[in-house]
Amino acid sequence: MPEVLDYTSTKGAIVGFTRSLSLQLINREIRVNTVAPGPVWTPLQPASMTAEIIPKVGSQTPMGRAAQPYEIAPSYVFLACNQCSSYFSGQVLHPNGKKLCCLFLIVRVHTDTVDGIAFAGGMIVNA
Repeated sequence: MPEVLDYTSTKGAIVGFTRSLSLQLINREIRVNTVAPGPVWTPLQPASMTAEIIPKVGSQTPMGRAAQPYEIAPSYVFLACNQCSSYFSGQVLHPNGKKLCCLFLIVRVHTDTVDGIAFAGGMIVNA
């Protein structure tokens, strides 16, 4: 969609910036994370879009609608709560109205000296 090219380019740059900045600041015990929501109803929509586009905002998500601010607020609260997110840095939370499924490759390790499960890798895919 050419009408959002500048927006999507900026959003991608913020992801890279978040990851790089987190690597630079983690030694100072500063965590850097980002929330990258999908479409959200805010005063920006009616102020910046035409009347024919407004009803379509969020219709391209699997949920078929834009989020309300209260639906994405827990992402910000989670990252602000050190007790909950102290091991998160350089991460991007995506409250975007999609159903995601986590797939992990788990390797069972069994030798004469080690018996346990090792995490070998993982990815998130759309379900």
